[in-house]
Amino acid sequence: MLLPKGAYFYTPLMVVVALSFFVSNLALETYETGVEALCLCFVQDKAMNSGSRERPFYMTEEVFKVLGKYMSPKEARTRERMEKRLRQERRRAAYLSGRSVQ
Repeated sequence: MLLPKGAYFYTPLMVVVALSFFVSNLALETYETGVEALCLCFVQDKAMNSGSRERPFYMTEEVFKVLGKYMSPKEARTRERMEKRLRQERRRAAYLSGRSVQ
């Protein structure tokens, strides 16, 4: 490829590389901010609500399963007890109403 005298091949290349880095950096920062906001919402929901019937969590079950793996052992035991009590109440209500529970 013959270039006119004084024309440089690397100048436009460096401009394109710099602009593409800038645009991709903005996109990844936006994604990072969204993930961070979701994690903060999860932490705030766990701090404000106990997961009981009076104060249920606002997060979905999928989010709880993914991020709930990082609970302390005490929180995990409390959650297991609440789930067991809820299953017992469902069975009792089903028994009293005469229908089966799965």
